[in-house]
Amino acid sequence: LYKGTVNEINRITGEIETLSRSIGNLQADLASLPPTDLSPEEYAATVLNGNWMSDIMRNWTETSNLKATYENKILNSYQKEQLKNSYDLSALSVDTAEENLSKAGAGVTIEFDGIVTESFIKAGTVVTKGSPLFTVEDSKNIKVDVGISKYDIGKIAVGQRADIDIAGATYTGRVTQIKRVAETGNSDKPKVTVSVKFDAPDERVYLGLEASVVIYTSEKQGALTIPAEAYYADDDGDYCYIIDEGTVKKQYITVGLRSEDRIEVGMGLKEGDVVITDAITDEQIGTKAESK
Repeated sequence: LYKGTVNEINRITGEIETLSRSIGNLQADLASLPPTDLSPEEYAATVLNGNWMSDIMRNWTETSNLKATYENKILNSYQKEQLKNSYDLSALSVDTAEENLSKAGAGVTIEFDGIVTESFIKAGTVVTKGSPLFTVEDSKNIKVDVGISKYDIGKIAVGQRADIDIAGATYTGRVTQIKRVAETGNSDKPKVTVSVKFDAPDERVYLGLEASVVIYTSEKQGALTIPAEAYYADDDGDYCYIIDEGTVKKQYITVGLRSEDRIEVGMGLKEGDVVITDAITDEQIGTKAESK
C-alpha cells in the first residue's frame, strides 16, 4: 500500500516541478515588460498566472509533506531488523523473568550434601541476583589442616595414611595437600599447613573443632613394636624394662621407626616378651613383678 502511494506521489511531484519551472520562465518574461505595454487581456492573464502559480506552490508543499509522511512510515531493511531484534530481546526478557520466578519459587539448592557454616542474610531480606547468601561446607569431603614444623615437613608426603581423633572418636584419613608457603600462626615459628582428608566422616564429626592427627610417615608391615611409654634412653643406648621369669629386668634395644604412641624394635626383644609401661627406675631391677 505504501509503495504504490509513494510512487504516485513521486510522479505528481515531478509534474509539478516541471510545470513550476515553465510558469517561472513565463513570469520572468512578463516581469521584464513594462506594465504600460500590456493590454487588458495580457494583464488579466498575468494576474491569472500568478494566482495559478500560488495554487501550484501550495499544492506542491502539501504533496511534499504528504510524501514525507508516507516515507516516514516505511521501514527500510535495517529498521525492520532493529525492530525484530527489539522484539526478540523483549521476548527473551519475558522468558528470563518467568524462569527466574520459577527458580525463586523452588528455592536455593546445591549439588551436594553439606552443612551451612555461615549466613550473610536474614529472613525477609530482599537480595539481588548474584548476591552471596550463605557458605555451605561439603559434609562428605571434610579435611583437617595440621601445622608441621621445619623439622618434620621433610617426612610428609601426599598419600600418607593418618589417624584423626576428634570429639573422642578416631577416624582414618590421607594427606591430600601440602602448601608450599609456611605461615606463622599463634606461635612465632613458621609452620607448613598440611591437609588431611577424612576417609569416611560421619555425623559425629563437628566442623570447627580441634583434632589430634597422627601421620604415618613410614610404615613397616610385621614390625615388632613397643608402646612409647615403655621406651627409655641413657648414655649406653635405648632400653626398656621387661618382666623376665617374674622379676624386673633392664633390656637394651635398637629402635627403628617411631610414632607418637609406638616405637619399632629391631633387636633386643622378641615377640611375646612382656614390657613394663608403668613408671620405673633402675632401683626396681630384680624385684618381683607380674603382668596385669
